[in-house]
Amino acid sequence: MLTEAHTPQIAKLIYAVSEGHLEVAIKVLSLDISQVESYNSLAAFNSDKSDYLRLLLEKRLSALGATGGQIDDVLKFGALLGLSFTYLELEIITQYGQAKLRTIIENAQRMALVDESKCVCQFSHDIIREFFRQKALSTNRGYYYDRLISCYKALYPTEYNLRIKYLLASGNIKEVEKLYTLEIIAQMETRNIKRSADIEILLSDEIKHYIENMNTAWILYHKSEFRAVTHNLQLIEDIYPLELLAERDYLSALATTRTLKPIDCDTALHILSSYEDSESKFSEPQIWSKTMLLLLAAHLHAENRNDCERVQKKLYEFYSQKAPISKCYRRDLNVLRRKSIAIFELEISLIHMKESVEFFQPEDEQSYPLYPCEYLMSLANYSAGLLCMGLFQCAYDTIYKAAMLTID
Repeated sequence: MLTEAHTPQIAKLIYAVSEGHLEVAIKVLSLDISQVESYNSLAAFNSDKSDYLRLLLEKRLSALGATGGQIDDVLKFGALLGLSFTYLELEIITQYGQAKLRTIIENAQRMALVDESKCVCQFSHDIIREFFRQKALSTNRGYYYDRLISCYKALYPTEYNLRIKYLLASGNIKEVEKLYTLEIIAQMETRNIKRSADIEILLSDEIKHYIENMNTAWILYHKSEFRAVTHNLQLIEDIYPLELLAERDYLSALATTRTLKPIDCDTALHILSSYEDSESKFSEPQIWSKTMLLLLAAHLHAENRNDCERVQKKLYEFYSQKAPISKCYRRDLNVLRRKSIAIFELEISLIHMKESVEFFQPEDEQSYPLYPCEYLMSLANYSAGLLCMGLFQCAYDTIYKAAMLTID
């Protein structure tokens, strides 16, 4: 492995760079350090291992010309994503196509910078990742943060904390306020609230007021005090961003429909219908999706078939763009599918409901479903459809799975 170009001093530095890891030392040696002129040139970098690695990498990437520039561009984004990253993440954040990205990653693999398996790439060592991460942040930090935020928004729209971190670093407090509030509301719904004192210190009095009223309303909802929910939500004025008003109205409509009274269903329809044609106005479109799924459910309860078909069509058009890249929207698409029993002919509904069951079911018998409530409702809807078709044994087997899920 060592050649005449690798003097004992160079070998010592390679050992320092690799932190004593033989595998990493081998990978560093593969960077063709014969191009390093002398130990004295390295000494100018104070023999610091990261500076030494920077010299090796910069020389090799520079020698590769345009190919090296592409590797450098992609791996800077990859380093910000983490020690590992996917091709889909790279495609969104770099705007290169999949075919081009695969060529670039293959070239990076030849340099022993990354490993790749099943569409997931991983830096060969954290010191390699840190080199590219620091290089990105030292050039145009704001640009890279904006790209990260856009990537996370497209792929993981409901994982607000991923974006909050970089919005804080960018000083965008208004957006931090909104996303933090949406994150807290999501936690209220699951009764698992984890507040951040560091962020709450930055919140305006208006946002604090909104959060406290929403928290009170969700507590009342979980106690099944539905009239009190709608009464309390009237304290939230129409002075907030669209997404926060939609969350308020979503909870109000949700509580109203729980009474199952026709007049309350009409009230819920009135509350939610104002958002039907407002998709383009939402900067967080997952909130529009959530609101429309509830609107569809309200139309189903009211037996408004034409309205159901109209809302369903809009949702399918929306998911056709979003679902291919985001599991969040694939989840919503399969919520829509499980509601299809009241919209399509029964034979077609069964196909869609089965797709929903398959999406929400655990990966194997030892696993637990990622969305247990949605899986349970999908099983219940599917079993009802099977009963209507006269497939009694299949219906029994399906509802038995649902029963076992509630026991577990």
